[in-house]
Amino acid sequence: LDRMIRENGIETATGGAGSLIIFECNVMHGSNANMSPWPRSNLFFVYNSVENQLEKPFCGNRPRPDFLGNRTNTEALVPVDSPDLRRTG
Repeated sequence: LDRMIRENGIETATGGAGSLIIFECNVMHGSNANMSPWPRSNLFFVYNSVENQLEKPFCGNRPRPDFLGNRTNTEALVPVDSPDLRRTG
């Protein structure tokens, strides 16, 4: 981590109340404790090829519940063409 910081620096993502920050979850990241009286939620989305089907764990553990690993709806996502999705700011 020290070498990464020396070579690349640290970037800070900030925003006002209700802001949304989207980043690739494999990016090295961290955050301080939530100091507000309101909850701070995290959502993680994982996209895989339809060929990469979820299987039973190899280690003998129980499969993850559907809210963590959906096995029923495995159709490919259909792209949506919307001007609103192209807007950034």
